[in-house]
Amino acid sequence: MIRLSRARTVFAATGAGAAVAAAVAFSVLSSAPAASTAPANVTGTTIYACVTSQHKFTQVSTGTPPRCPSGATLVWWPGQVGTQSSPSPAPTTPTPTPTRPSPTPHSPSPSPAPPTSTAWAWCSPDTNGFHQFGSLALLNGEWNSTLPQTICGNSGSDWQVTSTQPAGQTGIATYPDVQLNYNTSQPLVSGLNPAARSSFAENMNTNPGTSAEAGYDIWLDVPGQSSRAEVMIWYDTFNRGTVGGAAKLAGPVTFCGQSWELWHNGSELIWYLPQNEQTGTVCPVQMLQWLQSNGHLSTGASLSQFENGWEIASTGGAAETFRMTSYSVSGLPAGN
Repeated sequence: MIRLSRARTVFAATGAGAAVAAAVAFSVLSSAPAASTAPANVTGTTIYACVTSQHKFTQVSTGTPPRCPSGATLVWWPGQVGTQSSPSPAPTTPTPTPTRPSPTPHSPSPSPAPPTSTAWAWCSPDTNGFHQFGSLALLNGEWNSTLPQTICGNSGSDWQVTSTQPAGQTGIATYPDVQLNYNTSQPLVSGLNPAARSSFAENMNTNPGTSAEAGYDIWLDVPGQSSRAEVMIWYDTFNRGTVGGAAKLAGPVTFCGQSWELWHNGSELIWYLPQNEQTGTVCPVQMLQWLQSNGHLSTGASLSQFENGWEIASTGGAAETFRMTSYSVSGLPAGN
């Protein structure tokens, strides 16, 4: 199995103070310092909320901190963030939590200093570091590891991540990515523009111990299905064996002038490019609509999230920098 189901970065505010909490969510979650005690009252009204690992706002209130469930994060505005491990208004010191379940808990490790090759607009060593650049967002996405990993970016098309993952590790530990999110409306795949394109230029800077692939991760809501469907597009792989242990379903099938193979790992579908490329263009809507026409994806599926990044299993135990120097999406609806 390539990986467990990954939690997603979707913001939804409810209750009192929701509009204010949502408006400050990005700055609070990206840059607020950790606190070991609840804040003193400040002049005016303090907005409180519990935030899940998927960055969803719950139990929003004003004036009095809510009792957050175990593992949720207490956020208040202005300027503080803490974690509650038991139902109490005072948060405890936060501990790193992967956004997907991990079979073996990890102890936190020191985070590396941000790369110094560029004066980056934003950097984060947090396992769930998140920053919005216009319609695109960057996510550190270290869902199955707390080992050193720092993401830095100037935009959704100019960014990098430096990660250190154990030598010989075969299971995916992290997926740092650029993402286009559909939080409030999910457009039907059947109604998307087949002319939609996405282009990229990336470099994994591999070493002999690297085990990773560069690719798109597309999440879809399916009527009557509790879990989302997942479709990946792998265009650059290194030491990932036979498509990460997947089984071939079909192919070759031509999209945008290139021949792709369709593989699957359980319910996860993977479009695989046999010849690696680090610069190229894909036709994601054509690929999704082909899956619908050939019975591999529900005709009622709707687009929830559109991502591109690297699934990293190993960096050979050394710090390795994965670099995206160009990225664009055209023809898809604007995110929200």
